[in-house]
Amino acid sequence: MRRAAGNRRRALALLLWAVVVALWVRHMLPGEKAETMYLGAEVSTVNETPLPAQTPAATPEPTPTPEPTPTPRQPESDAVYLAQCLWGEARGIPSQTEKAAVVWCVLNRVDHPDFPDTIHGVLSAPNQFLGFSERFPVDPELLALAQDVLDRWRAESAGAGDVGRVLPKDYLWFSADGHGHNAFRATFRQSAAWQWTAESPYPT
Repeated sequence: MRRAAGNRRRALALLLWAVVVALWVRHMLPGEKAETMYLGAEVSTVNETPLPAQTPAATPEPTPTPEPTPTPRQPESDAVYLAQCLWGEARGIPSQTEKAAVVWCVLNRVDHPDFPDTIHGVLSAPNQFLGFSERFPVDPELLALAQDVLDRWRAESAGAGDVGRVLPKDYLWFSADGHGHNAFRATFRQSAAWQWTAESPYPT
């Protein structure tokens, strides 16, 4: 009887121990599961499929700025006056060099202290250039020649060297020679006419 009672007590003690262990295991498992789930979430976050890289928007190429169209050069009044003088004094002369000499003669006077210091002043002086009138037409070829000589004269005044001058600076007078040409002289009377010894930039 005593042995049977001792066995029952041991069995009851083992049963109680088993219950305690079961309760402890049950208490611990949720925490471990939660920890496992937390770790799994971290792994899932790390191993997440990366988002596709965004392609940067293409930068539009700048539209090239069109080059400005050059404005045609407008004839200046001095060139117009000289072209009108050429029309009255030398339009029938075939040589470009001789026509240019008429313009150089006018400009020589502009540079000389005894004459007006403007082109219009020289051309409109009484009893000087009788072939000049502001009512005369402006021929395009004569205008181009007048402008060319003006540009050369200004370059010379600015210090340029050989500019293609066809008449020396001291030649201030000219008159028709009776043979379809103009004779240029350094003085009004009794001086030798210019002999065209300077190299000309013109073909004729």
